[in-house]
Amino acid sequence: MSRKSLKILLVLVTILSLISTFSFATDTSATDENSAVTTTSEENATSTDENTSTDENATTEGTEGENTSGEDSTDTTQEASTNHDLFASGDTVTITDSETVNGNAFVVANTVTVNGQIGGDLFVIAQTLNIDGGQIYGNVFAMADTITLNGLIYDLYAVCDTLNVSYDGVAYRDLKVTCNTANINGVIGKDVNIEAKKALNIESDCLIYGNLNYSTPSEIELADGLVTGDVNYSALAITSQNGSVIGYFVSLLMILVSVLVVWIVASKLAPKFYGRLTSMSPKKIGISILIGLVTLVVTPLISVLLMMTVIGVPVGFALLAIYMIALALSFAMAVIGISGKLASKAKALAKFNNLFAVIIVTIVLWALSLIPYAGPIISLIIVLVGFGMLLTSIINKKEEKVAE
Repeated sequence: MSRKSLKILLVLVTILSLISTFSFATDTSATDENSAVTTTSEENATSTDENTSTDENATTEGTEGENTSGEDSTDTTQEASTNHDLFASGDTVTITDSETVNGNAFVVANTVTVNGQIGGDLFVIAQTLNIDGGQIYGNVFAMADTITLNGLIYDLYAVCDTLNVSYDGVAYRDLKVTCNTANINGVIGKDVNIEAKKALNIESDCLIYGNLNYSTPSEIELADGLVTGDVNYSALAITSQNGSVIGYFVSLLMILVSVLVVWIVASKLAPKFYGRLTSMSPKKIGISILIGLVTLVVTPLISVLLMMTVIGVPVGFALLAIYMIALALSFAMAVIGISGKLASKAKALAKFNNLFAVIIVTIVLWALSLIPYAGPIISLIIVLVGFGMLLTSIINKKEEKVAE
């Protein structure tokens, strides 16, 4: 996964986790306020003429009976989306043009269609996302196979296979996307930052009022007047058998920097955790691989099952967020753990708090992951080791607290 892809995913899951954690408190307070308003209005209605009140109550009961028989689920969804954050999952989720979500929307489904309005942000994990005439007055964070924008949004942060921005698609601010193919034919209020690994098509009717920063296998031709700001092109760093030396160097440098950042944070801000990670016994490392394998498979399944229930959607989102962050840290965790063992055997590598060992282990593991055919297997093993060591270190901390 590229650096931009990882950045977008981390932004998505981090913000998603934070918002979903506090969503229930917001929902509860909103419900209490609505209940109070309803109670007040009912008391006022009761204090009016009894005969009129009786007639109105009868009429109201009849109306409610009609709505319940024909439009119960729609009315419930609309009422919830008007006053609270929306949590939805299923095969197909549609926010119709008669609905308004004044908060944020969290959706997991095969197909997601937005025809109505969302006042906050939209978080989506789906096969297909269609913003068809909908208006989203916040950011869109999406992971999908195909994303089609035929409405109004503010910012788009997305990882997808195909992005289609139609003639009527409008992004009030920025597009920040990593994809394979992108077709843009709408209006972008500010900048477009896009990495298209296969093809990028900027149609003749497109208007970009900011800068166009794009990465593709080859530079594209643009008609005059499509981009108001600057156009900046960077070739994709191809890390394959035909990749350039510069591409390999950039890839290694990016990985090394990310590992060193995690190493500095862990050693300085969480020294006890860092100590457990670097002093883990070989037996526990073997157990951690098994723990990593089980957790790697089971966690997504649990998240999906939770998201299939309305009550469990925020918990499923939060669990998936933690899972994605742990995966992003797994390579660095493996490097830190292995470098600690290596430094204990070779004192020369233990200088500057194992800095030399961290650098050497990072380079070796990166090089092993590039081996043809065997590289993906080695990468999977590295992920399992790091993922398991991270979980094992957390478990050991809980055991230490219990022992104390």
